[in-house]
Amino acid sequence: MMADKRFLDEIPRPKHLPFELPENIDPDVYLLAGDPQFSTRTFLGQHWLWASGVFIFTGASFLRNALNGRPMMSALHRHVLMGVVGGVLGKLGHNRKEQWAAEKDLQYLHYVSLHPEDFIAPKRVLYRDYLTKWTPVR
Repeated sequence: MMADKRFLDEIPRPKHLPFELPENIDPDVYLLAGDPQFSTRTFLGQHWLWASGVFIFTGASFLRNALNGRPMMSALHRHVLMGVVGGVLGKLGHNRKEQWAAEKDLQYLHYVSLHPEDFIAPKRVLYRDYLTKWTPVR
C-alpha cells in the first residue's frame, strides 16, 4: 500500500543525516530526525533544567542557614556561588540529555534505513471515505 504522493511531498525530508532514508517509508519516521534549528522548542523546554539547578542549589544554601540557626541572608556569597554552580550543572545535564536523545534517535533512524520493509507508508485514508451518502427525509 503506497501513500498518496501529494501527502509524501508535504513532509520535509531531513538533510542533516549521515545516511539516506528510503523514499517509501512512513512519514512519521521523519519525526525522529529532530529539529536541527530548534524552532519548535519552547522557552520552558530550553531552560527548565538549568533553572531548576539554580533553585535547588540556592534553596539548599538557604536551608543550610536555616538548619544551623543563622540568618537567611548571612553568607550571601555562598547563595550566589551555589546558584551559579547549580546553573552550570543544570546546563551540563541538559546538554548531556540532548546528546543522549540525539544519539538514540539517530540509531532508530539508522535501523529504519536498514529495514525499510518494516516501515512502509500507510495508505492515507480520508474521512470522506467512511461517510455514506445521506439524504434527509422531510
